[in-house]
Amino acid sequence: MRSEDIPLVDGHVPFVGKQRSFRCRLLLVGSGVLLVLGIFIVVLVFVLSAPPRPSESDLVSPGTLQGVQRVVSLTMGQNSTALYDRIAWLCDTYGPRFSGSQALEDAISGLRDKIQTEDGMQVLEEPVSVPKWVRGDEYAKMLQPRVK
Repeated sequence: MRSEDIPLVDGHVPFVGKQRSFRCRLLLVGSGVLLVLGIFIVVLVFVLSAPPRPSESDLVSPGTLQGVQRVVSLTMGQNSTALYDRIAWLCDTYGPRFSGSQALEDAISGLRDKIQTEDGMQVLEEPVSVPKWVRGDEYAKMLQPRVK
C-alpha cells in the first residue's frame, strides 16, 4: 500500500509518521547493537591475541631469584629482627653519616664487608655522584622589634 492510497485525516496521512518513527527507532537500536557487538569482538580479539604473562622464572635467573628470596627471608622473616639489628649496628658503629663525608664512605665499606663475611653474599658497589655539603657563612639579622 502506497502512502497516496491512504485516506487523509485532518490533512495528514495517519500512521505513516508513526511507522517511519518506529522504523527509525528499530534502525537506531539495531545499529547500536551492531556497534556494541563490533566493540566486543574487537576487545575479544585483542585479549585473545595478547602474549601470555611471563612467570617469575622467565624474568630473573634462578640464582638471582634464590638470592632475593634469601635476603627477604633473612630481613622480613617471621619474628626476624635481622634488619633492625643491622641498622642499629650501623648507627652505633658509624654514627651520623652526611652525604659526601668520610663517615659515609666508612659506613658503606663496613656494611659491605659485614654482609660479605657474615651472610656470604656478594655485594657490588656502583659509583655515584653525591655532592658534599659544605657549611657556608651564617649570619642573623633582627627584624623585630625594630630599632627606633
